[in-house]
Amino acid sequence: MGLLKNIPDKKALLKRLQQSPQKCVGVVDIRQFRTITNFYGVEFGDALLHAFSDVATDYFKRQQCELFHLYGDKFAVVSLNAIPAPLFERKMLRFYDHATATPLLVNHVDIALELAMGMGVGSQHTLALAESALEKAKQQYTSHRVQTMTEREFRALTPRRWMEFIQRGFDERCIKNYYQKIERYDASLTYYEALVRLDLGNTILTPDQFLPHAKTTRYYAQITRKVVGQAITDSVAHNIKISVNLCAEDVSNPETVAFILQGLAHHPTARLIFEISETESVRDTDKMHEFMKAVRAAGGEIAIDDFGVGFSNFTRLIDLSPNYLKIDGSIVQKVMKSAACAAIFMGIFDICSELRIPIVAEYVDSPELSLHLQQLEIDFQQGFYHGQPAPLEQVIA
Repeated sequence: MGLLKNIPDKKALLKRLQQSPQKCVGVVDIRQFRTITNFYGVEFGDALLHAFSDVATDYFKRQQCELFHLYGDKFAVVSLNAIPAPLFERKMLRFYDHATATPLLVNHVDIALELAMGMGVGSQHTLALAESALEKAKQQYTSHRVQTMTEREFRALTPRRWMEFIQRGFDERCIKNYYQKIERYDASLTYYEALVRLDLGNTILTPDQFLPHAKTTRYYAQITRKVVGQAITDSVAHNIKISVNLCAEDVSNPETVAFILQGLAHHPTARLIFEISETESVRDTDKMHEFMKAVRAAGGEIAIDDFGVGFSNFTRLIDLSPNYLKIDGSIVQKVMKSAACAAIFMGIFDICSELRIPIVAEYVDSPELSLHLQQLEIDFQQGFYHGQPAPLEQVIA
């Protein structure tokens, strides 16, 4: 329970959604709540939240729905039974009419409520959909008292809406590092790859879902720095080696490069590997060489990622001389099924063995594939068989 002891909080909602996914989730926001609080005081604002939650709880209980307090003046609603979206929307609309029909009496003051309401509809991510719909509702007063957001509409959000969405992720500290194990074939050594996530409650967005949109905003560089900064902190705190993905935009950004080098200089015990994909490594080769040289001088290491699907120039591999080379998962997964993929895989392995460059096989998702790679004495393995990405405390437990 949170501030409002009489209703469950966001943690309880997330647990409920995990145990029993909902096709529809509603979110309610009291318009002008901050203005009211600034005028009447914080204690009055708390009293308003209690009075509103009593009205909402009573109404939704009669509608076979449950109310949750998310944070501040935001509440969520879910149905206790599986019902179609139009029926759930009607329940939300009736609550709007019910709550705004007469002023709410708070500490002998009549408050005429105005509400913004969002509704998420889909097979997953319904809370994130509802919160996105709420943001849309808060920006406009229309005859549609409940704004809805479907999964298709969510994926088609405009760059401006994505910028607002990602900004909210920063404001609410929802951009987080997840980690995935990378294990040596003989289990003698483990390190971890940092994988950014946008945590929106019951929805965890992966990089492929939001980073392409982030690259069109000013927040992309901030996301990279946040991931690197957290990786440095975690590496020092837990005495572990961590790899971080970078792209050409990161290497070409002087502020990002300076942030990385300063972070390594200020934390000499941090052990970081910077992964750059094979295709990215051929963009602006001078800057790439300059970056690699500076990182190594600061105590960091370099890995070439997704090798085997891009240019696959072995002369360039010698030129870059990475500390690690990661073979693309599309090759690894077919190494036991395709003679061509096996030949490519072993060719890369033989050359890296001669160059003394450790290999990481990605996308290892079965015990059979893991055993096959172990028998070949491939240096490292990474994939769901060894563990899915998760918060660090779960991965190192």
